[in-house]
Amino acid sequence: MTVLVFISMSQNVYAKQWVTEMDDVYKNLNFKTQSNPDAVLSYLKANIPSDKEDENILAQHHLLLSSVYNTLIYSELAISHAKTGLKYVTFEKEPWLFHKLQLALSISFDSAGQPNKGLSTSISALKWAESTHDLELTIDAQIVYGYLLISLGEYISALDTLHQSYQLANQSNNTAPAEIAGIIALVYEYRKEDDLSIPYYQQAADYHRAKNNWVELSIALYGLGRAHGITGKNDLAFKELQESADVSVEINDKQGAAYAWKELAGLEMKNENFSKAQELIEKSLVEFKNSNNHLMQFDIHIILSRLAIKQNNPKMAEYYTEEAIKFIDEKRQPLQYISLLKQVSNVMAHKQEYEKAYNKLWNVMLKEKKHLSKQSTQQLHKLRTKYELEAKDQQNQILTKNNEINEIKIILQARNNKNLKYKLFFLILVSVVLLIYAYWFRKNKNYFEKLANIDSLTGVYTRSKSLELLTALFDQNKTKRTNFAIAMFDLDLFKNINDIFGHQQGDKVLKEVGLICSSLLPKESITGRFGGEEFIVCFSNLADNKVKELLEKLRIDIASLSIKLNIDNLNVSISTGVCFYDKTKQLSFNTIDDMIKIADDLLYIAKEKGRNQIKYSL
Repeated sequence: MTVLVFISMSQNVYAKQWVTEMDDVYKNLNFKTQSNPDAVLSYLKANIPSDKEDENILAQHHLLLSSVYNTLIYSELAISHAKTGLKYVTFEKEPWLFHKLQLALSISFDSAGQPNKGLSTSISALKWAESTHDLELTIDAQIVYGYLLISLGEYISALDTLHQSYQLANQSNNTAPAEIAGIIALVYEYRKEDDLSIPYYQQAADYHRAKNNWVELSIALYGLGRAHGITGKNDLAFKELQESADVSVEINDKQGAAYAWKELAGLEMKNENFSKAQELIEKSLVEFKNSNNHLMQFDIHIILSRLAIKQNNPKMAEYYTEEAIKFIDEKRQPLQYISLLKQVSNVMAHKQEYEKAYNKLWNVMLKEKKHLSKQSTQQLHKLRTKYELEAKDQQNQILTKNNEINEIKIILQARNNKNLKYKLFFLILVSVVLLIYAYWFRKNKNYFEKLANIDSLTGVYTRSKSLELLTALFDQNKTKRTNFAIAMFDLDLFKNINDIFGHQQGDKVLKEVGLICSSLLPKESITGRFGGEEFIVCFSNLADNKVKELLEKLRIDIASLSIKLNIDNLNVSISTGVCFYDKTKQLSFNTIDDMIKIADDLLYIAKEKGRNQIKYSL
């Protein structure tokens, strides 16, 4: 999925938040942008205010023009009109309009492949909106900032920012959460978590279909079709992408149709329908040329080169790579440039220029090494709990491959055979790749350890890390003989919260519980998420009365979440069991598990006695 397709979605989502302050004419046009952007553009171009008009009106006119051009993915024109609008307004006179234009400029830079240029202005707008408690502008700025983070590869931060705007949309009169769902889905797609993206895309598609928001519907269907294609549901993918193209054609969104045709061509290539794929990809290229969309012209030429390889035409594949380089800037788009070099190497290999292909691929690997820290977060997610095992496995593979290479070298001395040389080349290449990955694993060891030890939702320790720390502390206590207490607490009837309010609200409750624990409990205590809604807390060298006081405060604070989260009929409470070890008495526990079992038994007694209470072993 390319970010450019979804720039138009963000434009229409945050554009609606102008309506409380825009002139009536532009309010009405703004709403029509979502269903017929081409008609709005025609009206705006035919009714440009004269320089004698109110500067506020002029600024609004260019703001809406920038939005419509971004919706239709004409990045350079969107940038131009945003800059023109800023000539007519200042922060001192109209701060809301000034920041709207700054955000329009930021998102235009992003669609033009220059996200860094818009970063500072989006942050400035977000801070101002938050400081003035402007809900609509805050959502607006969060969406734009989230988009820039996506383009910069900061997917975790982007997801956090967009989920904040998704939650705030519940309080908004102008933006529904479903309108942000498609952008969140995009982040999951970039993280290679396509199964997670599908429900968000579906939510967006259902909403926009019901509202007759044709632009957003075509975009949501595009994302849904891509996700279903990646997950192997090709029939659904064809259906959704074809509908996306048909809707785009109906509203004269030529680039929207071109994006859908490009993806349909990819599906046809998978099915080896090469002539159909060629027809679709060439149709999309015409539209991207007409709109001067350099990034997509680059992508199309790379696809054409790959298609030529599949049709055993390396000469034509080479021509397309030479054309592709005209549309890319190595410094501004390093990752795209790397993909181009990989295709160049692939073409050389199919031309049987193996030495050139090897040298080219080696240089590509050196360039790619600089960007390893921005690799897919799906890989990071998979590696965080097993990076040590995989690193060892990779090292073993390297040794195995090196042994195989040595054996092949011996064979090559006896049989100077072209096929064996070819195999040797690829074995060496695999070994180099494995060495680079092994080096990277070691370099990022601390980061992965943190990911493995801290629960991503609540911010407290994971179960395995909690047990490790508790065991060490228990063993120390055998000689130090200090007061020691283990508390186990569980959210009462948590399944009902998930069933009634949804898992998203359930996750929000768990996250708030983690924040309360982190802020209330002493830093030297150990807090961990022991199960789904079950937590463990260890207190060391703390008086029993103080432990009871802290746990009672914890119970009260968690019970008050019903008020803090402002969700009708939400009831949150905990049941707690506490096991004390008295330093004045003979040690009666052999392992930490003994104390945990007592605390857990007391927890269930607390539940049987009516919940929302604490049971102590003393």
